[in-house]
Amino acid sequence: MNKETKKLVPIFIPKRFKGDDVRTVSVNGKYKHIPTGKQFMIEPCFAEAVANACLAEDLAESYKASVAND
Repeated sequence: MNKETKKLVPIFIPKRFKGDDVRTVSVNGKYKHIPTGKQFMIEPCFAEAVANACLAEDLAESYKASVAND
């Protein structure tokens, strides 16, 4: 076994709607399917990608709401 074990970090992605069971992220051409609604252990690079994707979704929703209210 490799002496350098991969360090994993916990991540939690809440479900936003029914049927939202998994999110897919890509880092350097590698894809990872992350289940939603429960804690999941993942490599730090993928955790950062998930955080950035969720932030982008939140910003997009916020923008849509602000445009709709104009």
